Amino acid sequence: MQNREFERDGKLLFAVVFPAILVFVQGCGKPSLDREKAAKIIAQSMYPPVIEIKKYGMIMVEEGNQSFKLLEETARELQKLGINTSIREIKGMFRPIRLLTYTITIENLPTQWRPFLLRVSNNYFYLRAFEEVDVKVIGIAFNEAKNVAEVDFSWKWHKPTDPVQLFLKYKECLSQFWSLTNRFPKNNSSIITSKEQGETGALFMLYDDEWKVSFFSNLMNVKR
Repeated sequence: MQNREFERDGKLLFAVVFPAILVFVQGCGKPSLDREKAAKIIAQSMYPPVIEIKKYGMIMVEEGNQSFKLLEETARELQKLGINTSIREIKGMFRPIRLLTYTITIENLPTQWRPFLLRVSNNYFYLRAFEEVDVKVIGIAFNEAKNVAEVDFSWKWHKPTDPVQLFLKYKECLSQFWSLTNRFPKNNSSIITSKEQGETGALFMLYDDEWKVSFFSNLMNVKR
């Protein structure tokens, strides 16, 4: 009698404990996703904002404009980088006009800018505008199977690249042909990048043995 009760209790214990052990073992076999890991994956998956630089430009400034003297300094900075630049004065209808022309080719693209180059089109260079991004995960929600996660986060790009620093310093002159943007062409489509800072969500999916961002909640593309 006692043996039968022991056998029955043993079976009951097995029925309760074994599934729990199985779930635990299966859970242990899946890569975890915490806030720190999610932030790192997000940072690696985001396209940075882009600076769009026209390959050639002609900047005209009339005397009396605050950029009239700044144009010469802009020209000197471009020349230091090896960019073909010329500046001359022409006679305007009422006042003298300074005319700055420049040409950038893939051959004379400054060496220190090359690591930031994302794309070249017929008329423009597209370079990454920032080197680093800080990502802060606000919350994570998993599905029941623990293979899909919704992650809310905020981000802020910092450490502007050399071409962006030059643009910001001489923006009054260069903004006619240079601009900070959140898109660039790639493979006959348009890549939408992240803005300089913001807050949104990301859908994570577990692929084999690693977590990846499937898509962001807003329109920006995931870096593949």
